[in-house]
Amino acid sequence: MKPTTYFWVILFIIPINLIAQNWDFTQKIVASDRSETDSFGWSTGISGNYAIVGVPADDTDENNMNFINDAGSIYFFEKNALGDWIETQKIVPSDRLVAGEFFGFSVGISGDTAVVGKFDNDNAYIFERDSNGVWQEVQILTTTSTSSANLFGRNVAIDGNYIVVSSQSERTGDITTPTTGAIYVYERGTNGIWAEIQRLVPSDGDDGDDFGEAVAISGDHIVVGALLEDINNAIDTDEGAAYVFKRNNSGVWEEIQKIVNPFSRDEDDLFANEVVIDTNYLVLANFGDDTDANDMNPGFNNGAAFVYELNNQGEWIFVQKLVASDRVSSANFGDSISISGNAIICGSRSINSNAGAAYVFHRDVNGIWAEQQRIIAPSRAANDFFGRSVAIDGTTCFVGASDEDEDSMDINFIQNAGSAYFFEYDGSLSVDEVSTAKDIITYPNPASNTIYFKTNTTSITEVQLYSLQGELVKSLQSAAISEVNVENLSKGLYIVKALSDKGTQTFKVVKD
Repeated sequence: MKPTTYFWVILFIIPINLIAQNWDFTQKIVASDRSETDSFGWSTGISGNYAIVGVPADDTDENNMNFINDAGSIYFFEKNALGDWIETQKIVPSDRLVAGEFFGFSVGISGDTAVVGKFDNDNAYIFERDSNGVWQEVQILTTTSTSSANLFGRNVAIDGNYIVVSSQSERTGDITTPTTGAIYVYERGTNGIWAEIQRLVPSDGDDGDDFGEAVAISGDHIVVGALLEDINNAIDTDEGAAYVFKRNNSGVWEEIQKIVNPFSRDEDDLFANEVVIDTNYLVLANFGDDTDANDMNPGFNNGAAFVYELNNQGEWIFVQKLVASDRVSSANFGDSISISGNAIICGSRSINSNAGAAYVFHRDVNGIWAEQQRIIAPSRAANDFFGRSVAIDGTTCFVGASDEDEDSMDINFIQNAGSAYFFEYDGSLSVDEVSTAKDIITYPNPASNTIYFKTNTTSITEVQLYSLQGELVKSLQSAAISEVNVENLSKGLYIVKALSDKGTQTFKVVKD
């Protein structure tokens, strides 16, 4: 067995080495009219050559006039032919009148359309880029709900012709009903007008669940975080959950799955405090998580992110728990997350005395998400909160540092003015699959006691199970293997190799 084990360890390491290229810092940006405690970089979004920054504590309008405390603003940046990101516009909402609304608390961008939320106003705002390259407010979204103080518009997401807006304190009915929360789905019609098409609520919602604390949309799927959801609707245990909705053939969004922490649901974990989705991958953050990738070695609020993959049956299956390579207590890893293709970025704004960091994970040829790089600001200081927000699109990462104090040249101190940083990847983020054909099927996944193998075209003669560190933990040889007992293995993610006359096929299996 030694030669086989040695050969596999080499194979396991090669994909990680192949993705060792760097995310290189390229530019720091700040507001052209930066001022004290603006919190530039509180929220960020990126789509192609366009980026948006939310500045919810900004006090002035687009002309740096008409002071209204914490009214908020947004800034658009465009990448020019030289690769530099240039500020093109500062925008405030057309109904800017009241202090403390925090416009720019959340932002989303998809192509030539952006959506912006406020912390406190019960509106969301749509901006479109016209043929002259100018971003203009085109519509204000309001809720049809009669519930007051519902926090409509606090969190927003966009994908193509669909926008999702949260209303996380909304009651299910009149004033006597619980504040479960809801979300609203809007569709852009052929006339360019966005119309509300559906209100979504959780199937088992209860008072104070905070359904809508986080929202994301990709294609036919919407995912919603309810970080204060309680086990069996207990009082204030706040384990957290996420709900997935899918658009059916009639265009109606239906709840298809509720997801909770796949390892253990602990009080005050706040699971699904942030959610992101991109085609076949879904990531749920849990910045209150205490344990490592195998649910061991507890700390306190270290943070984690949980990756799910869409299988052929339309179910989202847990595949891996991500933690920081330098995980420490109170880092709140997963306070912000973003995904694009084969890359995930997780912010950890509280690490290193709140200097902050971000971590990029890449999916390798075996489907394993491995930490590729820890990203920090070139000139960092305590209480910068680098990683307050993160966004990724293709080979560009965008990280907000809402409480950073210096300008783009790291001079001219203005306390908590805020900044944001661009990083570019110097390699390819594609995954080169050896073979997409699978002659062998493994089930169930997760598995508690036994992993079963199903095959109609070949005989499995050897099965090997490896930990994520490349350690061989179990091996079985026989003329025709149909199952392997894993009852005595620790909880966690394992690499399963099934050897047959057709070669070797590799699978990811979770032991629960």
